[in-house]
Amino acid sequence: MKKKKLAQILTVAVTAAMIGTLCAGCGSASSDTAETENDTELSDADETEEESEEAESSTDAGTSGEVVTLKLAHGNSATGMTGLAYDKFAEYVDELSGGALQIDVYPAGTLVNDSENFNAVMDGTVDMVHDNVPRQSSTITDLAVLEVPGYFTGDTSEWLEFVDELREPLDEIYQEYGIKYLAANYQGTSVFVANDKQISTPSDLEGLTVRAMGTWISKSIENWGGAPTTLSLSELPNALERGTVDAAFTGWVIAIPNSLYEISDYITYTNMCESYADVLINLDVWESLTEEQQGWLEEAGRMFEEYTVTLAEEMVESGKQEAADGGCNVYELTEEENQAFLDAVEPLFDECGATLSDKGQEILDIVNAYK
Repeated sequence: MKKKKLAQILTVAVTAAMIGTLCAGCGSASSDTAETENDTELSDADETEEESEEAESSTDAGTSGEVVTLKLAHGNSATGMTGLAYDKFAEYVDELSGGALQIDVYPAGTLVNDSENFNAVMDGTVDMVHDNVPRQSSTITDLAVLEVPGYFTGDTSEWLEFVDELREPLDEIYQEYGIKYLAANYQGTSVFVANDKQISTPSDLEGLTVRAMGTWISKSIENWGGAPTTLSLSELPNALERGTVDAAFTGWVIAIPNSLYEISDYITYTNMCESYADVLINLDVWESLTEEQQGWLEEAGRMFEEYTVTLAEEMVESGKQEAADGGCNVYELTEEENQAFLDAVEPLFDECGATLSDKGQEILDIVNAYK
């Protein structure tokens, strides 16, 4: 395998994260949270007066002309597809509200990292987050179906209809955790990134250690003959370069922006949609907003969903070319080759179904209708 300048890649990533962290401290407070006080020498009377004024400002926001600012955190690159999509979401909210509602976006884990996102939005530490189903499916079993590779293999033209049908059951599931489901984030399809050979059949994974994220993705790797191992994204480049893992199963939305093609020699594109991802907002924050403000967010969420599909269609081919230009062997599975992977994981949908509530079964029925 060719040598790579991993240190340079990691240095750039760390520097970006440090800059993002410094910037995070400059943002406006959440709509339901008083701003952190920097002057520690304020008298008790001054503190009480300031807190009272901030609380009044938050309560009157939307009716007195005050600007409400919400913080949205995600762990992906600011310049990758996910980062671009959330910047566009913030633009939509600004346009629809005429500037009265603002979204401050904190990318690349500068506010909270991916593993903390769900708990952060659940307890109100962060107003809004980008979340991936595999991080929650082991505890919220009704979400498991949306992690199994092959839960959606249709054309992007069907994706918006698909997620619209999922909206109600997902919202009801998340509300049990103090969270409002807002919108889906289309993340393109999954890819295999490998060191020593092109992955084109399940048998190609036999004997390989494969990085996987999530319970059901790990089960899928096993059904394909590989040995799954869990690694964070930050650990993956080093693991691939050193041969600690032989391959990885992830989305091209992760592989391309993180330049995994510069570390591995092979990348295989599948038709299996990357694990379901969505935009979530703390339920208390949601209920503190006016109906008009909620309407802006919902409309921006629909626009965001359409934009993620358009962006994916625009970026997928350029990503393949970028990988090829980087010296990586790029391959796209044929219909028959895709089906071999899908057939191997089909039993997992039945396994998921054994633990689902009525809402989870509704999600499974929707998934099955689009196969």
